[in-house]
Amino acid sequence: MKKAILLILFSSTILYGQEITLNPIRDYGPFNSTGHIHAIIYFIPFDVLTRHPYGIEDVKRAYIFKIEIRETNVISTFFEKIENTTYTTTFFNPPNRPNLRCVVEFFYNDTLIFAYSSEDGQNVILNNEIIDNRKDFLDFIRQYLPEKYF
Repeated sequence: MKKAILLILFSSTILYGQEITLNPIRDYGPFNSTGHIHAIIYFIPFDVLTRHPYGIEDVKRAYIFKIEIRETNVISTFFEKIENTTYTTTFFNPPNRPNLRCVVEFFYNDTLIFAYSSEDGQNVILNNEIIDNRKDFLDFIRQYLPEKYF
């Protein structure tokens, strides 16, 4: 009698912890009057239904709120908070792409230097990794969006 072997492959989420240290000031600063720094927040409220999960370019194209921040001192203060701070991250490979609702980009002399996103107002995603201690990132967004969204 022959035995049949059934092999089932499952797509799974890969999780591991990693530590990263962000150094936007060391890498691109100091930010002074000789350079131009600004940030842009693209946001789609979490209660807005979409036909498919939105990626970064989708959010930038279909935003409800677009906030441009040209206050160098506000951006520098944010960078000072995250400078040399070690963040624990979790890599994720979801079966479907995340449904992003917020994209934050920072530019220095019109060159993109740093960006992060969020899909639910709780998690912060940086380079396909979820940042575990994310308070500083979410606080930066909260100060510019209507209170009911955060």
